[in-house]
Amino acid sequence: MFRRLFGESKSKDSSHPFSSSRSRRHDVDDQHQDALRTINYLQQNEDLMNKKLEKFDEDIADRRKQLEQQKEKLWNMKQNIDLVNEQVQASQFNRQVTDSLTIGQQHLKRVQKSMTTKKIEQIIDNITEEIDISNDINDLLGTPILTNDVMTTDVELEKELNILNNEILAENMIQINLPNAHSGPIKLPNKHESSSMNDIDKQLAELQRLTTG
Repeated sequence: MFRRLFGESKSKDSSHPFSSSRSRRHDVDDQHQDALRTINYLQQNEDLMNKKLEKFDEDIADRRKQLEQQKEKLWNMKQNIDLVNEQVQASQFNRQVTDSLTIGQQHLKRVQKSMTTKKIEQIIDNITEEIDISNDINDLLGTPILTNDVMTTDVELEKELNILNNEILAENMIQINLPNAHSGPIKLPNKHESSSMNDIDKQLAELQRLTTG
């Protein structure tokens, strides 16, 4: 076809002018027909390629649609798995809370069995008593020793000190073993009796030392 299009197969009979002209016209017609056939062939190939491209585009669109559907399915599966996971975690948390409440209830029952109303009242009374004692101590510590309202003079303090000294003296005298008083006629002390008097003097001196500090 292409050789005929480019005029390679020409008639060798050119002796007659008319026959040569007809031959050239025939060759031109043949070349034109060959060109038309070639154009038609190329057009058919182009149409075929366009159809293939359209088919490829349709296949690509279908494949894209399938992939998008698969992607959506996978996303839905992931969402379902996440939801199930959250429900499992919530169930575990609820179970832990329930177990803790059960343990707390058991401990509360044991405590309630051991703590009667009378025992609780006794504890409250003891706490109240300790609070009252603490308040009294705080009040006493907060009271000033010397004020204008309560006149504590030196004379009163001296009287109190004398009373305390007398009490201490009486207690010390009770602790000292003094000899019994003699009811008979007084005799001059002999050597042994003078020794006893010396002992008494020593005891009195010791007593005075204790009372004077």
